[in-house]
Amino acid sequence: MIFKRQQKDPSEQVRAGLAVLRQQHQENNQRDVGLMNLPKYQRAKQKLVNVGRDAVPALLDALNAPRASTDTPQGQIDDGVANDIADILGAIGDPRAVGPLMAQFTSYIVSAQSALAAFPQGIDALIHGLDDSDQFVRSCCIQGLGLAKVDRPRAAQGIARAFGDPHAENRREAALAAWHLGVADPQLIAGLQRLAADDPSERVRDKAGDALRQLGRP
Repeated sequence: MIFKRQQKDPSEQVRAGLAVLRQQHQENNQRDVGLMNLPKYQRAKQKLVNVGRDAVPALLDALNAPRASTDTPQGQIDDGVANDIADILGAIGDPRAVGPLMAQFTSYIVSAQSALAAFPQGIDALIHGLDDSDQFVRSCCIQGLGLAKVDRPRAAQGIARAFGDPHAENRREAALAAWHLGVADPQLIAGLQRLAADDPSERVRDKAGDALRQLGRP
């Protein structure tokens, strides 16, 4: 008789993987050592990415679970794990993660922006978010577009749109996003040139000039 190895329940794999990540963050808080060079930490994240779409429901449950206040040691650990979950969801690229990741902006889970920038439906959401009534949400979407790993021409067009944001700080973020994206799109270049020449804010003009030089358009 041939016995097949029974596959682990994805939710159990997620619980086990997140337990490893939580332990790593606890040790980091205690010893103040970096995480990104720890092979155990990286392996735990990659294993969860490898589970793929089957891991998404459990990952979203964990991401949406209540977290302790960020100004407490426990809250710092919770936020660290939440950022890890965002990274993993971005690498998996399942559209079910879009709404929950967008919702993490206001909880200051900074990996949510880069996670959304990693798959096409996330780019769609970031571009749509440029029309949000909340200035902070728009800012997060602009930052995310500057980190785009896919659909970079579309991301460039979104950043160019953001040059018209009514809030000066968001226009500055858009110039910085253009710098980070590094795509010499004609629409992007033209928008940066307008900002550098005419924007009412000196900070915006300076950052647009920096971005133009970075893109080889002094």
